[in-house]
Amino acid sequence: MLRSLKEMIGFSLTARDGKVGEVADFYIKDQNWAIRHIAVGIGIWFLKRYVLVAPRYALPANWLEQKIPFLLPKEEVGEFPDIRTDPPVSKQKVEGKHPPYWVQFWSIIHLPGSPRLARFWSKTSAPDEARHDPQLRSSNALRNYTLQGKEVSLGTVVDLWADEETWQVHYFLIHPFQELPHREFLIATKWAKEIDCEGKRIESDLTKDQIRNEPEFDPFLLVEMGHEANLYEE
Repeated sequence: MLRSLKEMIGFSLTARDGKVGEVADFYIKDQNWAIRHIAVGIGIWFLKRYVLVAPRYALPANWLEQKIPFLLPKEEVGEFPDIRTDPPVSKQKVEGKHPPYWVQFWSIIHLPGSPRLARFWSKTSAPDEARHDPQLRSSNALRNYTLQGKEVSLGTVVDLWADEETWQVHYFLIHPFQELPHREFLIATKWAKEIDCEGKRIESDLTKDQIRNEPEFDPFLLVEMGHEANLYEE
């Protein structure tokens, strides 16, 4: 069954022995559109840290309770690597080894807890061996990218839809620009030829005429009927 990644942001991640944290992002390999990591926030407020959890340990989401069950105990989930060990392209140039400005300011004015914050940041800072995969994408970053067609810009990515059992991303949900019919539609990820991180564009060979023939997006039909390929594939 296909599910919205946008709607799963903020879902609780629950281990076998209780809640671990909240889903913050999904990191996707654009070569095959498989979700490599679920980015999970653990802890509270400024002591929160983010780890990369492998989706192979996840069960299908419980949508009524807004949580994703995991097959591991909390202790093991907490030991997963920090998100800076394998950042997506959109964060590879901005993630550094220096603390955020609010941590530096807190330390400069010697507010209570400054040494603790410095030690915490030191433990969670990016390691020297961090990967920089040029094909790893953030689902949060891909939203608001422009879908570029052969002739013209076709619309804006507003969501991504993935199979909750295989954790494979199958579709972009597109909000069209004014020159196209004003209805949201799905585009298969296989039609993405190139992703321009700097320009925030997804390049494709699609035309306006092809888009006009796409069926209007119906989330209830999509998740219930189980024949998505017949509707939205070539």
